[in-house]
Amino acid sequence: MSFAGIVETRDRHDTDALLEGLEVIARKPIDYKGLRLEEMDLDAILARRPQLVLVDDLAHTNPPGSRHPKRYMDVDELLHAGIDVHATLNIQHVESPARYRCAGHRSPCPGDGPRTRSSIGPKWK
Repeated sequence: MSFAGIVETRDRHDTDALLEGLEVIARKPIDYKGLRLEEMDLDAILARRPQLVLVDDLAHTNPPGSRHPKRYMDVDELLHAGIDVHATLNIQHVESPARYRCAGHRSPCPGDGPRTRSSIGPKWK
């Protein structure tokens, strides 16, 4: 079973249409500096244990108080839990292929960075 963990459709009808038929995990409301933000609910995804989850905007910075400062770290936790992840990345967040070490992060990731079971190998480098 597959779920959409978080997808930013930005009111684009063609993107909304692509989500038809997928269960979308409800977002987690977070209060930050007087604003009500809606973030990916990592705990809800882990509790559902899908085979595959869609995660948009891998380079996203989570608000203070989140378990991880960056979304790619959330993805790493999902991968460690045995959940496959299909993620999007805005190419502008990649400085150059030679420096690309971690999904969506401009500087090298601490530790090993997220792992993937794709054909490119056990780790993104």
